[in-house]
Amino acid sequence: MKQQQDRKRMERDPTYVPEPEHVPITDDEHLGDLASGMKVGDRCEVTLGGKRGVVQYVGKIPAIAPGWWVGVQYDEPVGKNDGTVKGARFFSCPPNFGGFLRPDKVTVGDYPELEEWDDDE
Repeated sequence: MKQQQDRKRMERDPTYVPEPEHVPITDDEHLGDLASGMKVGDRCEVTLGGKRGVVQYVGKIPAIAPGWWVGVQYDEPVGKNDGTVKGARFFSCPPNFGGFLRPDKVTVGDYPELEEWDDDE
């Protein structure tokens, strides 16, 4: 059904690019190669939004989905949890300072905490 709708829309609008079809992840080693370059204590930046923090967990979380995950404690309360996912604790941090992301959404490196007046970064 969606493919038919996309085809019709592409006929009307040649610049339309359909969303890629969602394929569930089944590989238990998904993004393991990227995760291997990260360790607890690394400073990091999330690629979407530029949020910064510290890597607090690198590993698998079967309760979410197969593959590798990175637990981040953000510098500011921009997260969704306190290091807990579905009742299991993977690290501890204040509420709303934690988040779990796929390794391809996190870059480790020299990312100091941003000061309130550093809006240009």
